[in-house]
Amino acid sequence: MRRIPWDLNIWSAIILFMVIHMIVGGIRGIYRYQMIKKYQYDYYDNHPLRLMGRIRHNLFYGTFTTTTFYISATLTAMTVFALLAFTQS
Repeated sequence: MRRIPWDLNIWSAIILFMVIHMIVGGIRGIYRYQMIKKYQYDYYDNHPLRLMGRIRHNLFYGTFTTTTFYISATLTAMTVFALLAFTQS
């Protein structure tokens, strides 16, 4: 079987974490936007935002929370360990 060479150093792990973190934060932000849209119609009344402002607000909120950080760190660790196990076999 042919091996895929993965250059797993600290910088590639950090970049992998940042990519995973932005994807997880984006998913959580879009989900938050949908839940606010579905259940709380007056959430944005104290600072009215347009559509892009609402999406940016929710993506920012979804990306920079501790829950997103923990999810991203766990997924990154699982990915790095899987890549290491794959390259060792």
